[in-house]
Amino acid sequence: MICERDLIFEKLRNCRDLGGMQAAGGRTIRRNCLIRASNLWVVTREDQQKLTGEHRLSLVIDLRTDIEREQKPDRLPKGVDYLMLPVFTAAQVGITREKRTAMPDVKDLPGMEKLYQLMTADEFCRGNFRTILRSILLHDYSEGSVLWHCTEGKDRCGMVAVFLEEILGVDREAIREDYFLTNRVNEPRGDKAYRIMMEQGFDEAAANYIRDSYLAKPEYLDAAYEVIDGMFGGMENYLMKGLELEPEWIETFREQVLE
Repeated sequence: MICERDLIFEKLRNCRDLGGMQAAGGRTIRRNCLIRASNLWVVTREDQQKLTGEHRLSLVIDLRTDIEREQKPDRLPKGVDYLMLPVFTAAQVGITREKRTAMPDVKDLPGMEKLYQLMTADEFCRGNFRTILRSILLHDYSEGSVLWHCTEGKDRCGMVAVFLEEILGVDREAIREDYFLTNRVNEPRGDKAYRIMMEQGFDEAAANYIRDSYLAKPEYLDAAYEVIDGMFGGMENYLMKGLELEPEWIETFREQVLE
């Protein structure tokens, strides 16, 4: 199933425009302003030309850790600005530079719900989200669009999209639908990873863990909203007090990207 907001490329996956989503006050998000995607390691020259030509790309925000960037650096179109703004450090989620020879025991691995709780509750992560959102809110959209991404375009990328959609007054159900669209691309990839792990002799719990890491699941997003509601009393307080966004940033952003 193709969504009208999907951006189709040769290699770039899970890429779509927030443009066309209905916002508050009967307004609509403009197209070619706000783009979410997976990492740009795989993009071809044709993909690069399409990003800058058809989709006006002028700024890329990379949400990955230093290790992730080193392993698969973005292939950036010429003339596009690039910001490295990780949501969390590798150490926060147990990533190391050592190559593992075996899958660790699943019970020792952080669940995805805990990752979403970390992203939304941790003071360090909240400070990083503030910097990321400030860069997007204050971007000059007359110069072009912003694309933000993590590795799969699902978790860190997904939460940035959630925050922006909330800021613009997108209906909560539409926000959830946008989040789950990732599964159209990632579900087959997760199933493939599951089969490979089972063929290699890993136990089913480990294979399920890896498959689920590709997916956008309701319980992941619910875990983030539970922190936002429980710690801050709702999204508005979270954005203004938890992330310390300035009202004038939000007003400037709305005027630029809504029509």
